[in-house]
Amino acid sequence: MRTPHRNKLARPLVVGTLVLAAFAVGAAVYVTGTPMQQRQARIDERRTDQLQVLERQIHEYADDHGKAWPASLDALARPGLRVVSHDPATDAPYEYRVIDAKTFELCATFASDSAQVTNEFRPSDAWAHGVGRQCFERRAKQEKAASAE
Repeated sequence: MRTPHRNKLARPLVVGTLVLAAFAVGAAVYVTGTPMQQRQARIDERRTDQLQVLERQIHEYADDHGKAWPASLDALARPGLRVVSHDPATDAPYEYRVIDAKTFELCATFASDSAQVTNEFRPSDAWAHGVGRQCFERRAKQEKAASAE
């Protein structure tokens, strides 16, 4: 036989536990974002990683070709070098444009605002982006000053 006293304590305890669990789940989603937001942030992280690699490859190309920027991203291709020039989610090509002899631009379309993303997927300030099409202007590397003798 159950005692009425035990039932009176069990119900508030169960309700309290459920409320606490719901609060914990809500707080976790608030801090880390929904699973869809986390997925978008991971894809955007891949985009910024790929753009950084492209930037490095463009600079290497310029170093090898008398400081001239490549005419297109296709010009970066050579044996043994993998050029990732397409978006990982949409397969759309990244945009590349030569602005002048010292400046070029790389563009991509992002699904998330990097300022709203948790630190795990947040890019450096140089690659910070909003939602939608974003372009990053990059300049030629500075020449090292000649050492005085």
